[in-house]
Amino acid sequence: MHRKHAFILCATSIVALFVIAAPITRGGDDDKCVSQKSAATSKAQPALEKLKTLAGEWVFADGENKGKLAVVYTVSSGGTAVVERLFPGSDHEMTTVFHVDGDRLMMTHYCAVGNQPRMHAEPATDRLAFAFTGGSNIAAGDGHMSAMTLTFVDDDHFNEQWTFKGAGDGHSSTFRFERKK
Repeated sequence: MHRKHAFILCATSIVALFVIAAPITRGGDDDKCVSQKSAATSKAQPALEKLKTLAGEWVFADGENKGKLAVVYTVSSGGTAVVERLFPGSDHEMTTVFHVDGDRLMMTHYCAVGNQPRMHAEPATDRLAFAFTGGSNIAAGDGHMSAMTLTFVDDDHFNEQWTFKGAGDGHSSTFRFERKK
């Protein structure tokens, strides 16, 4: 290829990139992404705001692990997501990311078994009942988390009940947490 043709091809590609990227990179409050505006007015936004109050470290409230670090919450992505690290530092540490999806709250659970179930909950601020709506790395018959209910008890206590659906069986586990002092 001649240098002239290579230059024209390169210049055309650069112009095309600017044309495609221009709507994405515009700044200013008037040009905020439509999805950000939709999330801010979503019926699920109060639930996400309630989840943000969990930011920090939490310990087991009872049982043989009472007082041991159990879960860490952080607010991420410009305040549009809440990240939960369950059993941090252990061999079975798991991450769950919560965010608004239309008028529901969505979570993706990155499970220690190697799959990523997605669940939705209807808007609420005292009890969030998430139900399985799909996932990745889950073949027919594979075990996966199928439900999770998060109940806010007070500012320093909350509970989670996780339900695992296996091939022909299932079980639930409830965890009680209190804010680390």
